Amino acid sequence: MPSLGEFMTQFTNNGKSYPLYQWQSEAIAVWKANNNQGIIQATTGSGKSRVAHALIVEHLQHPDGVVTVIVPQVSLLTQWADALDEILGFEVGRCGGGKKSISDRINVMVINTALKIMPLQTYTNHLIVADECHRMAAPTFQKLFDTPHQACLGLSATPEREDTGLEVLTRLIGDVIYEYDYEQALEAGVISDFEVCAVQIPLTTSEQQEHEKAHRSIINLTKSLSSKYGNRGNLVITCQKLLASGTGDKEVGAFLVAIQKRKAILNSAENRFRALDLLLHQHRTGKIMVFHESIDDLSRLEKRFSHFNPQTYHSKKTVKQRRIALENFTTHSKGLLLSCKALVEGVDIPDADVGIMVSGTRSVRSRIQTIGRLLRKGGATQPVIYLFYIPDTSDVKSLTNLINKGFPQNKIRFMRYFPDKQSIGDIQVDVKKLLKTHSFRKYSPPQT
Repeated sequence: MPSLGEFMTQFTNNGKSYPLYQWQSEAIAVWKANNNQGIIQATTGSGKSRVAHALIVEHLQHPDGVVTVIVPQVSLLTQWADALDEILGFEVGRCGGGKKSISDRINVMVINTALKIMPLQTYTNHLIVADECHRMAAPTFQKLFDTPHQACLGLSATPEREDTGLEVLTRLIGDVIYEYDYEQALEAGVISDFEVCAVQIPLTTSEQQEHEKAHRSIINLTKSLSSKYGNRGNLVITCQKLLASGTGDKEVGAFLVAIQKRKAILNSAENRFRALDLLLHQHRTGKIMVFHESIDDLSRLEKRFSHFNPQTYHSKKTVKQRRIALENFTTHSKGLLLSCKALVEGVDIPDADVGIMVSGTRSVRSRIQTIGRLLRKGGATQPVIYLFYIPDTSDVKSLTNLINKGFPQNKIRFMRYFPDKQSIGDIQVDVKKLLKTHSFRKYSPPQT
């Protein structure tokens, strides 16, 4: 790593100085030492985009310097372009979401629009910035990075792809050259301190019976299908491909239906919403974000909590509706924001007090990104984040995957919702035993 004397501690443009955290200075130095390429992995809310801002300003000092910022969605296009307009003092090009204003110096492009524009351009001194670059780990995006460029910066909180394609990502952008995690950011005061409450949610008796039925079907069909098609790789993906190819094997469809049935039972468990009722009442004077995997369930929550006048943000809302929802949530001292997966990637949400993840997701990236929405410096002194999960089911993986990826265990407080008492209380959980659980072939209904 370069010596401290070589670090860029701030950058200046149009007479205004922008200070950098030490980690940002180090990351910039490491990226430059790596021949101006590679991925910077930093926890959400720690200021990844500021690293890019500094390098963009420096790159545009060259008379022939050209910059392309690639983002995965329209909301990030607006966020990046607005920030760069202010820093640079002129309007940058915006391409995507119905906009197509191309600048000869710097453009922010949504990835699908960039696929149509970038290969047609001629560049001599070109810097590519790929935000949320894990979203670009697919062969179809390769021609973006085949566009002539002299420098390439990838930004992500979780650059590994959780399905396939990591080798594609590193070949296109470079290796992960700098990492900055939660604990480092907390110790340095870059993000707010926080508490995570992992709340066990028991199934009702009827839900337990339905879950056991679906679970038994999955086990039996897994054995049968594995004997026919092999047990290598992901059986769900294998069955999806077989179904798409027109297979006549009825067990393939039955397996996928059972998987969806089990997931629906877990994600729509009645006690998830009863526990949510309780937490919203407890935190009614704060700014609360509620996350759910299902847009349909989110719509039901919108009606259920209409007395909170909730703001709703998901992919079925228009761009204008989503923008207004974020603006309304931001400008009030208290409120409720209901969100689905659309909010996962990079969108800035200031000063929320409470985050409640109602439904489970095994995706480590989704967990980290969502938690990070609450951790931006300048928000609540110590946000509290509730993660709901149903014990002794596959839902536990939403928690164990997070811990196995290095999430600090000392930040997790284990709790349980008690339906008979309408309360949430502390419990003791053997984390080592929890992490050793790799299979849920035998379902044991939780004790209430």
